Amino acid sequence: MYLLSLALRVLTLVEWAVRERLREQGASLRGIYAGQPGRKTVRPSAELLLGAMKTISLSLVEVDGRPHALLSPLTEVQKRLLELWDLPPDLYDKLVCGFPISAISTSEP
Repeated sequence: MYLLSLALRVLTLVEWAVRERLREQGASLRGIYAGQPGRKTVRPSAELLLGAMKTISLSLVEVDGRPHALLSPLTEVQKRLLELWDLPPDLYDKLVCGFPISAISTSEP
């Protein structure tokens, strides 16, 4: 029950922070509705906000025996959301640089 309560609080905070920042700026957010890139909103839901972030992917590959982490580039909407959440734009780049990479085995046993 505590975990569900915490998750609900985080979702509420994510939604409130973006709505409040948009209100302060007198702006709207565009590009978070699937299939409707031109549709704008000033009151995005947490579901839409997190859905816009779901295309971020991290891949771990081994090249010449050395592991590498590959991060998909952020879209303009994702960069805007990081800005609205007051997070640094290179947040995910820092994550990849600090990702603990151990030896990756891509072959079957």
